[in-house]
Amino acid sequence: MITSALLLLSLAAPLDDARAALLKGDSSAAAQAYGEVARAAPGCADLEYDLGTVSAQAGQVGPAVLHLERALKRSPWDGDARQNLDKVRGRRVDKVAGSELGDSPWQRLLLGAPSSLLTWAALALWVLGFVVLSLSRRRALRRAALVGLGLSALLGAVGYAGLRAAAVRYGVVLAPTGQGVKVHSGPAADLPSSFEVHEGLKILMEEEANGFTRIRLANGLEGYIPDDTVEAI
Repeated sequence: MITSALLLLSLAAPLDDARAALLKGDSSAAAQAYGEVARAAPGCADLEYDLGTVSAQAGQVGPAVLHLERALKRSPWDGDARQNLDKVRGRRVDKVAGSELGDSPWQRLLLGAPSSLLTWAALALWVLGFVVLSLSRRRALRRAALVGLGLSALLGAVGYAGLRAAAVRYGVVLAPTGQGVKVHSGPAADLPSSFEVHEGLKILMEEEANGFTRIRLANGLEGYIPDDTVEAI
């Protein structure tokens, strides 16, 4: 509690700077101030939403997509963040046919589920069901135990799927406005490049090597881009 209070106190000044910049209409300064706060207090959906929104107002497409995606990762059903993200996506150079990576209702549901809690609840219910099933001779209790075992299997499957979904690494391409990032066939700048990606594109991040990250697009295209042109959500 003391640590949290001290953290909030230390963030008061940059938050005041961000709000003052917003009141003046200086979106770039507001984005910078909110960025300082978000780096000091990672994992806050509200701060990520604010930073994404002011980045969009400042015309910073890549950071706007990144921070709004982070807000939605922590709060998948935030309608305001979803609406703002859809608007920013419309300003990207790269257009995605169909749904974005990791953006289906099922994937959002898994990200929003308390996966660890579901997994532990499934384990406890599984053990309890077996104990009742093995010790009780009453038909009603044995039936209830079988139902509990079935429910524990369902909860365990959902919890496991949620943990797997959370482990997938998505990222957002960050590049100077209007400039593309060459996607190479391997982890080296002198290897061939057959296409480019631009700021704000959501990609799947795979292995890293030699200062490059292997990425995969929603349409299945793959390749390597420099580590400093992509950031994990």
